[in-house]
Amino acid sequence: MTSIGGLEVHGAEVTGDTYPVRAQLRAAGGRWDGQARAWVYSSPAAAADAARAAVQSPPVDGAWRPARRTYACRCSGEPGGRCCGRSDCRCFDCD
Repeated sequence: MTSIGGLEVHGAEVTGDTYPVRAQLRAAGGRWDGQARAWVYSSPAAAADAARAAVQSPPVDGAWRPARRTYACRCSGEPGGRCCGRSDCRCFDCD
């Protein structure tokens, strides 16, 4: 495993906090594998080159990270998205 500016290269896969640089990783020939939660490349060298290029270039305009949902627990009304902890709770944090 090699770490390049917050991204980790495992063989031909790039993992880590890739969301802000996803456009650069895609442009470098990467394919997102949702099950592995990694960008997959044709070779380990291509993965390392793509990670280096993505870290060195600024994020693409419009790159954003969705806000975390903060709903109250439906069972207890606890604010801030905290769960009541009951085994039959159906709040968003338990689902």
